[in-house]
Amino acid sequence: MGHPGLKKLPTTSPFSLEKAPPGAPAVGAPLMQLIEYGIREVSVASFVLEAVLAEFATQTTYPFLLAVDDFQALYGQSQYKTPQYLPIDTYHLSVPRLLLEYACGSRPIYNGAFLGAISLYHTSYLPTTELYEALDLDLTHGRRPDSYTKRSEAFQHYAKGLQPFRVPDRMDIREAAALLDTLIKERVLHTVPSDQLFLSKYCEADGNPKEFVWRGLLSTLDT
Repeated sequence: MGHPGLKKLPTTSPFSLEKAPPGAPAVGAPLMQLIEYGIREVSVASFVLEAVLAEFATQTTYPFLLAVDDFQALYGQSQYKTPQYLPIDTYHLSVPRLLLEYACGSRPIYNGAFLGAISLYHTSYLPTTELYEALDLDLTHGRRPDSYTKRSEAFQHYAKGLQPFRVPDRMDIREAAALLDTLIKERVLHTVPSDQLFLSKYCEADGNPKEFVWRGLLSTLDT
């Protein structure tokens, strides 16, 4: 919200929605005004989000990165139910479908990229067959999907064009030191750790970034 581009970028398309609350900015107004309108008028927040992302995706002045954590949760069933208590697929919901359309390229980003991070932390939203096959993931938990596994044509469509970007399982010592320097410069830590403490927390975390920061440095020094 603090990027100067938000004040410089203008809205290029009118926000016209039937029965929308008054106060929507006109074409040419700073994009920040449209964002503030969406925050203020919760009833149309999802429509404003769609308009804001469209503005970011089509402008070429600033690079735009649309990042989604727990990306695999978009490729499955939501917690919402139909009147018959059947789970609703995510692509039937406005915001998940919007993100899926950016992910598969149906909505292009002209000066930037879409980045999704997959996680195994939430067992209710594990990667689906469509994601495993589109990204050629290594399945270390459970059985790899085979020809008898049911597939969704809709999710196969939304998974087209995805490219895997593999990251190492752990940081090396130089990356951990650079991360520590960033935390110190941003004054996240109340005290500067000694070399001995730094090395001990790095070894305890086995190079895992989350364990190193949250359960290592922050739990020890942020008191």
